[in-house]
Amino acid sequence: MKLHPNTASNRGRKLPRGNRSLTSVSFYPISIISRAKREILLARDLDEVKDIRDKAEALRLYMKQQGDGLEMQNAVAEIKIRAERRAGEMLAEMEKNKGGPVRSHDTTALPPTPRTQVTSA
Repeated sequence: MKLHPNTASNRGRKLPRGNRSLTSVSFYPISIISRAKREILLARDLDEVKDIRDKAEALRLYMKQQGDGLEMQNAVAEIKIRAERRAGEMLAEMEKNKGGPVRSHDTTALPPTPRTQVTSA
């Protein structure tokens, strides 16, 4: 028997654990997880991948707080890990910064001052 929260006879009654949350397996079918994996592969820049990773982590923590099943928590954690791997691949492909000019570690030396010519009288 399914309980629906908005019917008059069920107000105030708790829903069964499997049906009480929007993050249940029925709400997040495999197609959504597959779509997230595809979005990671199609991401063009690091910010897009980081956004997907952050959303997956936030959803995982929310699911954990709500007491949802480990199967869905692990599926969302997999999305997060895939996004982190993709970010690592993108970073490896990027050109490294060459850095600034090399400076001496001697901080006590004063910069050279221009010499003035001494004229004889």
